[in-house]
Amino acid sequence: MEIVILGSDLVAAGGQYHPSRGYRSDRGDRSGRAGRRRTGALVARPIAILAYNCIVTTAVGYFLWGKVLAMMPAATAGQVLTLTPIGGFVLSTLIFGGTISADAVISIVLIVGGIFITLRR
Repeated sequence: MEIVILGSDLVAAGGQYHPSRGYRSDRGDRSGRAGRRRTGALVARPIAILAYNCIVTTAVGYFLWGKVLAMMPAATAGQVLTLTPIGGFVLSTLIFGGTISADAVISIVLIVGGIFITLRR
């Protein structure tokens, strides 16, 4: 089953579920019964994804941050941390096929230039 979230509508198995209007299939069925049965499964997955992002990635991030602080001064580690948006941009471009605009290149150059300037002092 393919589930697509469009604003506040969920499109699942050829029909739409809206929280206030219930389920409506492409055949015009407005009984609402089918949507209520699917709601638990549709809500559980986003909650599990949110819990993973909040708990697991935060725990791993703080653990690695502690390891980095043990190896280098906090000022240096803090400056290197500003490379995070660049890593996110590069990964999203590679994975999702995003485009690279002139604004993005200028932003990357400014971030890296700022890091070099502050680390040279």
